[in-house]
Amino acid sequence: MDVHFLILFIFAVLGTIPFYIVGELFPQNFRSTGQSAVNLFFFLSAFIIYTLTLPLYASIGVWCFLPLFIIPQIFCLTILWIFLPETRGREVHEIVDDLKKSSFCKRSVINT
Repeated sequence: MDVHFLILFIFAVLGTIPFYIVGELFPQNFRSTGQSAVNLFFFLSAFIIYTLTLPLYASIGVWCFLPLFIIPQIFCLTILWIFLPETRGREVHEIVDDLKKSSFCKRSVINT
């Protein structure tokens, strides 16, 4: 039951977030490149996680899920909370203007 919940949580929540965010972060001419990078990172990290889960579970038990799932989730959610603007009810050009003004995106593809 616990493994089913974990898989459902990963695929229903965390697994889908990067694919939706790419559409909001990149302008149209860079969207396919961004999507390719997200797919590469997602499937490489999935391979690493699936490869390490069983050996780590056999050696250290249930604590193997802490470094594999919980710590990266907290890190990624913190980054998303800090750097992504709220987009609800806003037009795309308003979001792009805000991203251009932020110091985080000075050397970004958005400014090209």
